[in-house]
Amino acid sequence: MGLQINKNFDDKLKEIEFYKNSETHQFMLPYVGSNYEEYRVLLVAESHYLGNEEDRKKVVDFQKWYEGKESISLSKPGHIKTREVVNAWFTDGNGLFKRIEKELESLKIDIKYFWERVSFMNFFYSSLNKWK
Repeated sequence: MGLQINKNFDDKLKEIEFYKNSETHQFMLPYVGSNYEEYRVLLVAESHYLGNEEDRKKVVDFQKWYEGKESISLSKPGHIKTREVVNAWFTDGNGLFKRIEKELESLKIDIKYFWERVSFMNFFYSSLNKWK
């Protein structure tokens, strides 16, 4: 019982500098539910991470990686593939998703109905002082 992804916004999203920089950045395109346009609600989190030390070393210079045009080869890219993460969390359960599900159930809102009508993205929380 997976979720359907609305890709109608992909061309516009890929015009954003970050996403057009590299194929690796496009792993982080937002999840957009199949009926997102009904309510147009965007959930924003700061929860992407690289799963192992080898991958973290490849982006140690965050500014260079963030602004970079080249893709990097990650040994475990699944942690930053937003759409796959949302689908896996929805299917298999996850702490964040379980908390949302619990709240929705208390309001008698079907969890799939909810996720089909929202978009979800992650952002990177980084001190601007690091970039000076």
